[in-house]
Amino acid sequence: MPAFVAGLVLFVWGLSLETQNPRTNAEDDFAWLILGVGVSLSAFAIALWFFRPRIALIAAIVAPPLAFSLASVLFIACVIAESFGNRHHQSFAANGVSQITPARQMDELYDDCRRYITYDGNFRPEFNSVAYFGGRYELTMQVPVEIKSKSSGSMIGEPRFYLHEISDVSVSPTGEGAGASFSRDFKFGLPEWEKVYQAKGDFSVIGFTINPTPVPDFEKYTAAKRPSE
Repeated sequence: MPAFVAGLVLFVWGLSLETQNPRTNAEDDFAWLILGVGVSLSAFAIALWFFRPRIALIAAIVAPPLAFSLASVLFIACVIAESFGNRHHQSFAANGVSQITPARQMDELYDDCRRYITYDGNFRPEFNSVAYFGGRYELTMQVPVEIKSKSSGSMIGEPRFYLHEISDVSVSPTGEGAGASFSRDFKFGLPEWEKVYQAKGDFSVIGFTINPTPVPDFEKYTAAKRPSE
């Protein structure tokens, strides 16, 4: 019984280490080691309780790889189930913009506005709306959302806004790709965005002055960026 309890404690400890986020590769390896020892010790204790020592030793050797195989199958099943559950998410980015007020407001202000869904560290969906304007600016709005269907969903958190001013665009030799250097970055929240929206896109109301001079090849940069889903 003490061996089983010790194995169970090690297993729970290893599981807690494995599920913490973020973690380093060394921490990940250590977590798997603790999990393996815990499973092995628990299997040995259970087998020793019911069978002879030789069988218990075999159980201790076989248990970790068997547990790992079962965990791998379970993980794959969870990934498939998650993918099936997320099948409507990108469609919501295209069809549900009217239900995400900041995204709808950005559509009203900017001609080139793109939308798609990404996921945070806990695999929760986030609605992204990205606008390119003024020949040198990239505005991103990101907000956690609950998606119910292709056209139904709602915000479940506060939107965050990121305004990037591009100072230079570099085009690849093939002309198929482009990158950018940024001179200013400005982060703000919903109260500031409401002021900008009411001012019809004038960022000076929140202390950011727009440079009216476009940068060369800005269109090539935007063409290389992620399109709407």
